[in-house]
Amino acid sequence: GEGGLRAGDRGLRREDKRDSRDVCCSAGQRGRGGFLGRRLTLTPGRVVDGSGAEVGSVSAGGLVTSGQRGGMAVAGGAAPRFGVDVDVAGATVTVGPVGDLMVDATPVEAFSWADGPVGGTLLVQTSAHGSSDPAVLDGDVVRWSEPHMRVAPSQSVVFYDGDEVLGGSIARRG
Repeated sequence: GEGGLRAGDRGLRREDKRDSRDVCCSAGQRGRGGFLGRRLTLTPGRVVDGSGAEVGSVSAGGLVTSGQRGGMAVAGGAAPRFGVDVDVAGATVTVGPVGDLMVDATPVEAFSWADGPVGGTLLVQTSAHGSSDPAVLDGDVVRWSEPHMRVAPSQSVVFYDGDEVLGGSIARRG
């Protein structure tokens, strides 16, 4: 930073805090459920496996995201299970093994470009804490070079050329 000082040297609290991977502004004991519960209708739901068999429950299905592992009361199963699909209207979360989260393509919409549309092979990032991975932008579909973790609908999808941001879009339900 400026003059070689770090956040802690300036008396800022951020330096020793864990990374936030949740609603950043939901500090306090009630967390994101309390914060969002005052603003949205949160509906308890059921958790099912890939065959449709009920395996648990969730206090607020609308707060579960693709790839989430915690926050669901899921019975049995030796291997970890992750949220692989969320039906908010039907109050149902489907869980499965990590392999069920892997996809070859991600449909996208609502493009915003720095200098006009681009296509072809790009680096694409879908998580603030994730890596930029090679993919081909083919119209409104990102085709991954290797299987990629499913991207939740409405999540940002950012396109790069090296470290230069070319633009972005939003993942849509496929």
